[in-house]
Amino acid sequence: MSCTDVQTTQAGDGSKTRFSFDFPYILKTEIKVYFWDDSDKNWDEILTTDATYPWEVTDANPTIVEFTSNPPPAPTGEQLVPNVRIRRVTSIDDIKAIFSPGSAIRSDDLNKNFEQLRYALQESYCQDVPEALYDYLNEYFWNNYTETVRTDDAWDNSDDKIATTAAASF
Repeated sequence: MSCTDVQTTQAGDGSKTRFSFDFPYILKTEIKVYFWDDSDKNWDEILTTDATYPWEVTDANPTIVEFTSNPPPAPTGEQLVPNVRIRRVTSIDDIKAIFSPGSAIRSDDLNKNFEQLRYALQESYCQDVPEALYDYLNEYFWNNYTETVRTDDAWDNSDDKIATTAAASF
């Protein structure tokens, strides 16, 4: 499973209005569009009703996001990275089919429920963590594998590691 199973990133150029994607979805409302904001290093969601960049997915083109007013701008900032993300976000608040005691269970209904859950699980593997958080964690949090002196390790006389109690009792 890869994040390309649930999302695609592409670069706007200021004139392109149609962006294709090739992942499946159940409802059109599960398709979300984001623009990269280089000033705060974050993806900002663009609603279908956005005043500047409204967009839609039509029945005629079910795998294309079309911007109906202004096209997405070209990437800006230090790194010219793809600045348009199209992503599937499957809601599991309401399961597709509810079964009642004594009623027939149709394979179609079961398949829809499992498909909904599978999509939500795929999406959970591709959650964004802002780069600033990664930088913070790398700088301030202890990695218990590489930053620990254990009993059989040579003593490291620096402030970059901590010792287990067995290693410290010499």
